[in-house]
Amino acid sequence: MKSVSFKRLVWLLLLMTGGLGLLLVRLAYVQLIDTEGFSKHQINLIKQAVGQRQQQLVLDSGRGEITDRYGKSLTGETAYVLVLFPLSQKNDNHDEQLQQLAGILKVPFEQLKAELDGLSEPRVYKQYGQMVYITESQAETINQLGIPGVLGLPYELRYPPDQRIASHLLGYLGENPDFVRQAFAEELAQGVLTENSKVGISGLERTFQPFLQGTGPTILAYYVDGRGFPLQGLGLKYMAQDNPFYPLVLETTLDADLQQQVEQVLDRRGVDQGAVVILDQETSEILALASRPHVVRDHPSHPSWRNIALNRYPPGSVFKIVIAAAALEEEAATLDSRYECPGVLAGTQFHCWKEDGHGSLTFAEAFYQSCNIVFGQLAIELGAETLERYARKLGLIDYNGWHADAVYHLSDFHQLDREEQGQVFAPDRPEHEKNDDLYLLRTGIGQLDVQLTPLAVANMMATITRGGLKYQVKAVNRITYQTGGSFYNFPAQRLPGPSISPYTAYQLQKLLAGVVQEGTAQALNDRPWQAAGKTGTAQANGGPFSAQAALNHHWFAGYYPANHPRYTITVLALNQPENTANLALAVFADVVDWLEGREARKAGTNG
Repeated sequence: MKSVSFKRLVWLLLLMTGGLGLLLVRLAYVQLIDTEGFSKHQINLIKQAVGQRQQQLVLDSGRGEITDRYGKSLTGETAYVLVLFPLSQKNDNHDEQLQQLAGILKVPFEQLKAELDGLSEPRVYKQYGQMVYITESQAETINQLGIPGVLGLPYELRYPPDQRIASHLLGYLGENPDFVRQAFAEELAQGVLTENSKVGISGLERTFQPFLQGTGPTILAYYVDGRGFPLQGLGLKYMAQDNPFYPLVLETTLDADLQQQVEQVLDRRGVDQGAVVILDQETSEILALASRPHVVRDHPSHPSWRNIALNRYPPGSVFKIVIAAAALEEEAATLDSRYECPGVLAGTQFHCWKEDGHGSLTFAEAFYQSCNIVFGQLAIELGAETLERYARKLGLIDYNGWHADAVYHLSDFHQLDREEQGQVFAPDRPEHEKNDDLYLLRTGIGQLDVQLTPLAVANMMATITRGGLKYQVKAVNRITYQTGGSFYNFPAQRLPGPSISPYTAYQLQKLLAGVVQEGTAQALNDRPWQAAGKTGTAQANGGPFSAQAALNHHWFAGYYPANHPRYTITVLALNQPENTANLALAVFADVVDWLEGREARKAGTNG
């Protein structure tokens, strides 16, 4: 009996010893071999261990700057601030220096001393919740005081609220470990990024993330023991990247002054939802692009970050430009062709916006007055295939933003983030419905399935002013090194596919000028400048058979000056009450007033 018990005890001891041995082997493997890729999540144990012993403050993200076309920063600035570390708790022998610091900051000594004594982690000094900025000379004076854990240092202010413009185009930064692991595996392996690094989540920050990420942040750090107390004798460690060429600089096509003015006009005119796109008429470069509503800064997933300028909406009568191009080029009409508008098309409920009709009028007059009856009938005559073909000729159902099969190692590269393509018919619309007269009537006035982006409409206007020459829209001109040398230039690129003829473009220019001179945009005639363009009102919801209040989208797509265009400007004001004046037209007028004034100021300065 004793022999059996002894054997069991031996076996138990052997099992325990074997189990302990296996645990020791596993521990040795984890600590000595599997240190940088532990578990299926590939956890770097060394970095995690260091992270537990180190507290730090990021002074500069090391991320590349984004500027306007003239080199003005759009991402913020670097300012001097006061940085406080818990090391400053050991300041019993520095009361004289703290008195001087309190004088510089203009705060009571007792208040400053209490704040330093209460520190538990590093932070930037604030008063009443606001960051306190100091001058470079004040920073030098503070550093000469030699107060432990108190330093005046340059600090990156990326997108300060009072300076931010073009939020929807530039985008935002955020932490997204899953996205980082999926999209930046190589950078993770190289240590350039960590899973918790802030990366571009939308806008140019997203599409140009590999170029903007830089080589690493500038950090001020110190080490703590297991209780979180500073380890004495180690002091502060300043870690910065020392590369004269990086981070790269992204030079956009934006005109910061114009961008700021456009945003002010939208706010002043009360456009809560909408967009403005201004292109250089000659190059199709974006000079200003603004979207509303205002972004909710602390909630990057909030729908306010959606860029309306790149989203598609029903264009209403703006689509009559496509009908006009097709009718003229296919010789279905001339500018002098005559039509009748009785107000309601016989045998249908299809009606003109003018209840009594326009009577007898020419094709040109029908365009000026935006006659639904004439353009609905022309859509039937032209047919679905022709309408889609001319929408494509004018670039309305393609990606308009600059794109290429590859830029460096990035395949299928698009400058603009999540740009939508326009459509004439819904993808699931059956062929027999596309060619049904009632469907074509509504398509001819830019309703039913027709949806276009403000960006594509603005580029269509540029195409018309250039005699049919189609370009992709650029938001970024080039990427440069910190030294100013060129890293990559984005060349002008044509939009693929055929376009309208120069003569058709010329005829469209005459029609667009007539809309302002004697048509639906006559409100612009009281201005001291001349423009051309097309109004549009698209039904957003509601209607005669709906209990919901009718709302309309207001459009104006135009260019200025009328005779020698320099700018193409498209304005969209969403969800406006029915039977109200075209708000987009008012925004267009205010923007051109400012452009006209700037040109006058330049002329006065040069004179």
